Amino acid sequence: MLAQTPDSHHLHPHHIACPHCGHHTVVVQDENIYVCLRCGWRRNIASEALPLPLAIITTILLLVILL
Repeated sequence: MLAQTPDSHHLHPHHIACPHCGHHTVVVQDENIYVCLRCGWRRNIASEALPLPLAIITTILLLVILL
């Protein structure tokens, strides 16, 4: 069993495979930061959100297409 400490990494419930090395060793380091314990790959998903103008334009286009 894995011991949990306040600063330990939390295992993601779906055991995400690392896109760099392919091993299932990706953990959630912070709410938006994913880190691979094997190769050190990391991604901050908070910085990958669509910019607001692009999100608005995409939403309007989808509404026009669907209506």
